[in-house]
Amino acid sequence: MKELIINNIYKIEQWGINVKKPFLYFVSGFIVFFISGIFHFYFLKLFPSENSFYIHLSTIITLVLIIAFIFPLREKLDSYF
Repeated sequence: MKELIINNIYKIEQWGINVKKPFLYFVSGFIVFFISGIFHFYFLKLFPSENSFYIHLSTIITLVLIIAFIFPLREKLDSYF
């Protein structure tokens, strides 16, 4: 099974499709979304309110964190491979 996977990856790379990039995008996205999700949950627990201002503020801060960290993390992971 392992040889089959390795042979298929080799064939895909021969076609000129880089297999590592989508994997790196998935890993970096998962890490950033996981960390920002924890922040989002903690922020909403910190300010328990019916006021939607805190919910919108938390969402905006979470999106800023995602945008700020996903690209440098992707570049950092790309340098390891």
